[in-house]
Amino acid sequence: MLLSFRHHVACAVVFSGLAFAGPALAQTPAPSEAQMALGRQIVQLSGMSRSFSPIVPRLMNQMWARLAPTRPEIASDLKIVLESLEDEFNKQDKDIIETSAKIFANRMSEQELKDVAAFFGTISGKKYVDAQPVILDEILVEIDKWSKTISAGMMDRVRAEMKKKGHVI
Repeated sequence: MLLSFRHHVACAVVFSGLAFAGPALAQTPAPSEAQMALGRQIVQLSGMSRSFSPIVPRLMNQMWARLAPTRPEIASDLKIVLESLEDEFNKQDKDIIETSAKIFANRMSEQELKDVAAFFGTISGKKYVDAQPVILDEILVEIDKWSKTISAGMMDRVRAEMKKKGHVI
C-alpha cells in the first residue's frame, strides 16, 4: 500500500513540477546539450526514473481491470493486445526522462548539475538512492500521524474560538 502510495506521491511531485514548469520553460533559453546530458544523468542516478517505470504496467492493469470484468467476451484478445503493446509504451518513458532532464537543465547551471551528478556517483549518493524508498515510506507514515494530530488540534481550536463567538460546532 505505501509503496504504491509512494509511487503516486513521487509521480505527483514530478508531474506537478512539469505542469508548473511549463510557462517558465517557455521563457528560459534552451539548455545546452551538456546541461541536458547532466539532467538525464541526474534523473537516472537519483532513482527518479525508477518512479516512471511502474506507470505503464499500472495503467495497463487498470485498463484490464476496467474492461475485462465488464466485457468477458474480449478478455482473451484484450490480454494479447495489452501484452503486445507493453514494450511500445514502456519505451515512452524516455519522453518523461527527457522532460525531467530539461527541467533540471533549466533550473540549474552546468556546474550545479555536475555537483549533483557527482554526489549521486559517490558512495553516500548511492546509499541515499538505495535508502530513499524506505525513508519516504517512513516519512509518509509520520506525515499521516502528524496531519491527523494537527487536524484534531485544529478542530479543537476552531471549536473553542467559534464557541467564544456564540457558535457550537
